[in-house]
Amino acid sequence: MNNISKRVIVIFTIAAIFIFAISAATQPWWKARRLDKELSSVFNEYRCTGLSVVAVNDGKIVYQKDFGVKDVAAGTPVDGATMYRIASISKSITATAVMQLVDSGLISLDTDASDIAGFPIRNPHWPDNPITIEMLLSHTSSISDEVGYNSIDFINPAACPDFASSFTEYQPGTNFNYCDLNFNILATFVEKLSGERFDEYVRWHILEPMGITGSFCVDSLDRGNLAKIYRYEEGVPVEQPEAYASRKDALDNYQFGHDAPVFSGSAGMKITAADLAVYMMMLMKYGWSDVAGARILSAESAEAIQASHTGEEGYGLGFGRTEPFLSDHPTFGHTGGAYGLRSAMCFDESRKLGVVILCSGSDTPEGKPYILQATVPPVFHYLGL
Repeated sequence: MNNISKRVIVIFTIAAIFIFAISAATQPWWKARRLDKELSSVFNEYRCTGLSVVAVNDGKIVYQKDFGVKDVAAGTPVDGATMYRIASISKSITATAVMQLVDSGLISLDTDASDIAGFPIRNPHWPDNPITIEMLLSHTSSISDEVGYNSIDFINPAACPDFASSFTEYQPGTNFNYCDLNFNILATFVEKLSGERFDEYVRWHILEPMGITGSFCVDSLDRGNLAKIYRYEEGVPVEQPEAYASRKDALDNYQFGHDAPVFSGSAGMKITAADLAVYMMMLMKYGWSDVAGARILSAESAEAIQASHTGEEGYGLGFGRTEPFLSDHPTFGHTGGAYGLRSAMCFDESRKLGVVILCSGSDTPEGKPYILQATVPPVFHYLGL
């Protein structure tokens, strides 16, 4: 082979490597643009008000996109600093706070809730059966939301004449019954055990170490950063101001160790999509946070959160198997819905892939799946599932 031929081969080899490298480098860009278009199409079809989407892969945010406005009347666009009330995903954060107290040795999952409450928490149908911390976290406590869920008094015989209506006939620990009151009770217990107000405990022990600025207390946040929540009525988005109602009056007369449900440990966290993804990645790494450079939870507690405590129901501790967004890939995390908002935090741990979707309002077209079913699958497909 002459020198000219050798030079030609070398040139073609270098060119091939260069072209491959360019292709490899630009493929995610093209995939991201394709996902942009797909999500934009869903956004328009469902007439969403605001929509924030984040995808993570192996401990890193690899896609982030915001659509729409956080205030329909003002037309203010959603951006990376926009916070949403994330509804029932909040239960996972409350569970993390409780499991930190387990890690510290203050309680165990077998602790009788009565020992913390200061009054007997017993199902009148099963008065000899203790209701434990694990039962509250896994919705197997036999407590219900029949009377209400915004006060611990609803299960206190001395404070509520109709307390028995707050219990099902199920034997505690035997049946799954989804119940917001469980987590508002737990928020009260966090105060009693830690000596810190619930929202402040979460701030200092969970959020701040990971650089997260969200809060269970709406009055501690800049309202200009909140995505207003809308429910569609006869095709028109109607703002739901009660989603962010001030708690100032309650805080002025706050009874420590009793009034924590005012923050709604079951549904009241306000946070950005990217910060929720940071929290999710901590769970995906079983309690370790790369951002904090430290553990937020012990590996044992993080595993307990994610393990099923309810048999085939697949619910763990404030966390569980999510609905089948993907037919052949089970995902875990939590979804939420309140006042018209829809939210999802879910991941495939084995592949280290996760998705956060926050939507402040949508109008589902007739015959179509609701907004999370329309948005979660394409983001996972972008990630390679």
